[in-house]
Amino acid sequence: VMEKTPHVFLVGEGAQQFAIAEGFPLAPASLSSDAAKAYAEWLKTSEYKPQANRENQGHGPAAPTILPNGELNHDTIG
Repeated sequence: VMEKTPHVFLVGEGAQQFAIAEGFPLAPASLSSDAAKAYAEWLKTSEYKPQANRENQGHGPAAPTILPNGELNHDTIG
């Protein structure tokens, strides 16, 4: 990846497309019968709800520009 793209890490469909283009065989995405049964049962009872686009939700109040001691609040690196 690092030698053939500007990236250091690939995931998802892009990673799969890259692997195919580079000649890697794809392993079938399959579960054992026990795992498939356990997953099907979990789906029936699960209340898991992933939070889509969580990064777009509010982050709470911003830090004050001036601190209680009168100093300016800023983030300086370096």
